[in-house]
Amino acid sequence: MTNSDEMFLGGTTVFDHEFPNSTSIRKIAYNKVTQNLIVEFRNPQLKYEYKAIPEEVVTELISATSAGRFLSDNIKKAGYSYRVLS
Repeated sequence: MTNSDEMFLGGTTVFDHEFPNSTSIRKIAYNKVTQNLIVEFRNPQLKYEYKAIPEEVVTELISATSAGRFLSDNIKKAGYSYRVLS
């Protein structure tokens, strides 16, 4: 378990998590109060902000075998509101 996981599970309001083995997602940042999830992709290097993402969904994303597939199937296709940050 990484430090970011420990902070998240310990109740920190904002946390980051890196995905060193993912070919699509570089890292995420999540705010438990606003429920906004920022996803930084590897290629192209874009950042998206998804709104109103439940904490349980973020926990499942972190635990997923394929973070990119989970994001596509459970966040993008679920119709959560988003915007491109860069």
